[in-house]
Amino acid sequence: MEKAKGSRLSYAMGTLTNASDHARYGVKIELDLFDQNGNKLAAQASDYVQQLEPRKAWPFRALVLDGKAVSAKVAKITEEE
Repeated sequence: MEKAKGSRLSYAMGTLTNASDHARYGVKIELDLFDQNGNKLAAQASDYVQQLEPRKAWPFRALVLDGKAVSAKVAKITEEE
């Protein structure tokens, strides 16, 4: 989790790597959010990239709208078919 400078906005950040030999299209990562006591919050955060090249990393940055969130965990990664 990272707070934006000069703002109240927070982002869940990390890196997703395409370990395959094929490009991935329409990749979406969804993150569950947790409060300081480890309780799962109702809100989620997500980010999307149109294309993820083979053997490349994507540094995602998902906007967090719940001010109680202090940590995040990957809930789901999907790709358009």
